[in-house]
Amino acid sequence: MNTAIPHTVNDNNINVSPYISQVYQKMNREKKESKSTLVSKNVTIMVRRTSVRLEPEMWRALKEISRREKCTVHDVCSMVYLCKKPLSSLTASIRVFLMLYYKAASTEDGHEKARHGNLDNMKRRVISQ
Repeated sequence: MNTAIPHTVNDNNINVSPYISQVYQKMNREKKESKSTLVSKNVTIMVRRTSVRLEPEMWRALKEISRREKCTVHDVCSMVYLCKKPLSSLTASIRVFLMLYYKAASTEDGHEKARHGNLDNMKRRVISQ
């Protein structure tokens, strides 16, 4: 049984599914409407102030983790700084930390409650944002 997925051609002449094409077009519209999605904030790393540029979602995640761990964003960033690899930037290390934190917290039950595992649900979430 051949269940071929219909494809369209994007701006780069690459065959993609209509869903990917729709998401791509939405992202391009948003890209043209906004300048930068990065937000700069000052954080204190062990008594030394520095600036970090992250996406708003990353700042929200840092704030949520700080709340859960009963500490400040500065404490979390200081811990990340102490644990980061020497050649890695603080910003990249924070992003990796956030991904690993949430990955460690994820469970099958959590994925089910978040309605993960269903492409149609994922499409609706992406398109409605």
